[in-house]
Amino acid sequence: MNTYAMDLIKQYEGIRLTAYECPGHVLTIGYGHTEGVYTGQSLTYQEAERLLADDVEYYKAQVTKLLKVSVTEKQLGALISFAYDVGVWAFEQSSLLRKLNAGDFQGACREFHKWKYADGVILPGLETRRKAEAELFSVG
Repeated sequence: MNTYAMDLIKQYEGIRLTAYECPGHVLTIGYGHTEGVYTGQSLTYQEAERLLADDVEYYKAQVTKLLKVSVTEKQLGALISFAYDVGVWAFEQSSLLRKLNAGDFQGACREFHKWKYADGVILPGLETRRKAEAELFSVG
């Protein structure tokens, strides 16, 4: 379990124990969980924690498969949080991953900041999250 990813996700996703529609118009529950969520669904705190733990393990496996370089646990935590938020496909297509896999860790770190937009508008919450992910990645 990557506690760095868990902490970032908890901080920036928050927890909602009933299903809601996120700004991206996706039904969401718990700490940003989206798979299989239905209208009217509710969870206990323990169920939300378990879903997050399962999600982090899934994203850890997906991110790790895409890496061609070694990273620290802190760097991996930042990457898991990023992929959790933007999706595995977007992470796989990103210049962040390309730079990282080319060994350009500083360049990869700068790429986090480009992912702060939703519908062409900078969202302060995304800006803050990307800053936290970049900081964790850089100290890793």
